[in-house]
Amino acid sequence: RGLSIPHTRPGASCVPRPELCRWGAMPSAAALKWGALAIFIFQNAGVVLLMKLSRNVPGTPYSTRVAVLVQEGVKLLLSMGLYMHETGGPLEAIRAIRADLRENAMEWVQLGIPAVLYTVQNNCLFIGLSHLDAAVAHVTYQTKILFTALFSIALLGKQLGLSQWAGLSSLVLGVISVQGILSKLLEKYAAEPARGSGMAGGRGLSPP
Repeated sequence: RGLSIPHTRPGASCVPRPELCRWGAMPSAAALKWGALAIFIFQNAGVVLLMKLSRNVPGTPYSTRVAVLVQEGVKLLLSMGLYMHETGGPLEAIRAIRADLRENAMEWVQLGIPAVLYTVQNNCLFIGLSHLDAAVAHVTYQTKILFTALFSIALLGKQLGLSQWAGLSSLVLGVISVQGILSKLLEKYAAEPARGSGMAGGRGLSPP
C-alpha cells in the first residue's frame, strides 16, 4: 500500500510526478519497437524461404521476370491506395503527383535509377535461389547491409559507431561461415603440413 501509485483524472497532466509518465510510456514504446523488429525478421526470412520453395515445385518453373513484375505491381497498387487515402481521394492524388512531377522532375529521374537497380536485384535473387540453398542465399544476400555501410562512409562521409562496426563484423563472419570459406582454409592449412612431412619422409628414404 505504501508503494501504490496515485491515479490521475482523465486529461490531467503529470506535472507533480513526471517520472511516472515517462516510465509508463517506455514499456509500450519498447514493445512496439521489438514487435516491429520481430515482424521484420519473420517477413525477411519468410520471403526467401517461400521463394526457394516456389522454385522447387515440380513442373514447369514460372518466369522470374513475370514474378518480379507482379510483385512490383502489387506494391504499386498498395502504395497508391495509401497515398489516395492520405490525400483524400484518387483525383487529389493524381493532381498531387502531376504537380510534383512538374516541380521535381529531376528527383523522379534520380529515384528511377535505384528503382531499376532494385528490379535487377530482385531478378538476381530469384536466379540465386534457383541454384543455392535457402540459408546460403539468404545470409549472402545480407551483404547488401555491408556494402550500404561502406558506400555511406565513402560517398556520404558517415561515421559508424562501435556497435555498428561490431554488427558488420558479425555479418562478415556469418557470410564467411555459411559459404564454407573458413572450413576450406582450415582444410588447406591442415593438408599442407601433412604434405610437407610426406615429402620429407620420402627424401629421407630415397637412395643416395
